[in-house]
Amino acid sequence: MDAKIFIKLIIEKSMISLVLTIFALILLVIAAYIDIKTREVPNLISYSLIAVALLLKLSESLILNNLKIIGYGLLGFGIFFILSLILYYTKQWGGGDAKLLMGIGAAFYTYPNDLKNILNPDIQNIPFLLTIIVNIFIIGSIYSIIWCFIILIKKKKTVNIISNSIRLIFRSHLKYFWIFSLFFAISFFFIDKSISLFLFIAIVFSLFAAILIFIIKDVEIKYLIKEIPVQKLTEGDWTIGDIKINNRVIYKSKNTGISKSDIERLKNLKLKKVLIKEGIPFVPAITLGVIASLFVGNLILIIT
Repeated sequence: MDAKIFIKLIIEKSMISLVLTIFALILLVIAAYIDIKTREVPNLISYSLIAVALLLKLSESLILNNLKIIGYGLLGFGIFFILSLILYYTKQWGGGDAKLLMGIGAAFYTYPNDLKNILNPDIQNIPFLLTIIVNIFIIGSIYSIIWCFIILIKKKKTVNIISNSIRLIFRSHLKYFWIFSLFFAISFFFIDKSISLFLFIAIVFSLFAAILIFIIKDVEIKYLIKEIPVQKLTEGDWTIGDIKINNRVIYKSKNTGISKSDIERLKNLKLKKVLIKEGIPFVPAITLGVIASLFVGNLILIIT
């Protein structure tokens, strides 16, 4: 059989999307493991995912004479490129997370055709990129909370942090709680019971969410800000404030984190230690979000 005919047969049976899916999942699992171990994601993994995704889609486009395939890959890359920049420059994600997201966009603008009939995920007519983002942030929120509680359990500070958070919330936001509670009490007598129940759930959920936010912020301040030797600084680390020597600013803190050249300059100046914010390794949440999107579908659709 002619090689070109054989390759075309493979593509027509949707094997390329299956190969790309398996390749992407393997890279994401490796990246998640490395992120937990080192708090870094090697550029090689992110760039490999981007390059292989676009190369496979280009090959499929040329053989099937359908430029939409590579067009969708480039569009997915572009959409997640913009989103990645926003998350990166607002200090929500590190550079490694952002680059990995670009690769995910290039690989999964649409749901892989060969998996639809096998897994039958609940994605309906929602764009698959949106499903991925929604799932990453749902799983990421739960993951971040669990990670914070693990830190508190290890430090044996769980009860103290929770009680402090509740006390601070009631001290600073008590008036809002009483206003909502009064409104709920009035609505219970004069408004439809289902609306009253919704208000009650909203009040409880808001209170619970506020407590969690205070806990995460407290954990971040007390346990994720560390003083480390300059020798252990890596590109992209976020320093706490500007770095000074004898009241002279030698490095101004940046949203993009510290660069290699800045690290070398600090080493040359014989600076011993710096304060940095150590972020939660978020690649495992990204990986779980993609896996959930592929195997289950949009989590909001499933929950509701």
